[in-house]
Amino acid sequence: MIKEPNIMAEIHKIRERFYRKTKNISHVELLNLIRTQSKNVEEELSQIRPNPELVVRKRYKVPEPEAMKEIHQIREHVGKYGNK
Repeated sequence: MIKEPNIMAEIHKIRERFYRKTKNISHVELLNLIRTQSKNVEEELSQIRPNPELVVRKRYKVPEPEAMKEIHQIREHVGKYGNK
């Protein structure tokens, strides 16, 4: 659960706005509203170009050969000593 009071207050405001907007709308209209709004958000996100200098790639990822070696050792260990 989020413990920051200002974040919780913002979430509560968003919920209240959503409730007021959708209070007297039928389920079908509500689903259509959600679909159109989600498409708008997807379009906005597709227009954003991230800064490549801020993106960290494969920095914290375990290199694949080491990971495969560990998986093989685990399988071998289970095969020799049963399901431990």
